[in-house]
Amino acid sequence: RRGIGTALIDTLVSAHPLAKVWAHGRVPGAAEFARARGGIPVRELLHMTWLAGDAVVPPVPDGWEVRTFTPADAAAWVALNAEIFADHPEQGSITEADLAARMTKPWFDPRLFWLVVNELGGLAGYAWMKPGAGGADELYVIGLAASARGTGLAAHLVGRVQEATAARGSTSLGLYVEAGNKSAVRSYERAGFHTDGVDLQYARGR
Repeated sequence: RRGIGTALIDTLVSAHPLAKVWAHGRVPGAAEFARARGGIPVRELLHMTWLAGDAVVPPVPDGWEVRTFTPADAAAWVALNAEIFADHPEQGSITEADLAARMTKPWFDPRLFWLVVNELGGLAGYAWMKPGAGGADELYVIGLAASARGTGLAAHLVGRVQEATAARGSTSLGLYVEAGNKSAVRSYERAGFHTDGVDLQYARGR
């Protein structure tokens, strides 16, 4: 409370008037700070957690196959990811170079990266798990093409990741989901996840 935050925000907005700023956690002080500077919440991101236990893995629906990722899948995965997350400001912009960089990370394990394949062998979805330190794993990203939605594949993929978390001896599995994606939030709740954190993004009101 010595004016440092104000100076930072003023400098940022002066250089980038359309900049958006995250407040991690629903903190009253952050909300008051944002409002005082004309900031309004424009995005709400939930953190949900499943405490590891018995995992339920529904069967793969007829006509689909689930297998693990190989480097040969890179281009097809990037194209599918861009299609699924066309309106997402971060996930939808991942390139093959971005994917390659992630594949060099110590946490990357292709056995924890599942792909959904249709009868013609084309990619139609995926679930990517990030093993964490201290027993806290992360459902890094999950996505399904329009043709694969409503088939039960999402429940299978989430169950597959939960099963892997339990098999690793981890204590929990976390994920981030947009609060406005009500159907996804309900699906995660049915799978045993609960909301334990909320991040808010603010932008200058017009």
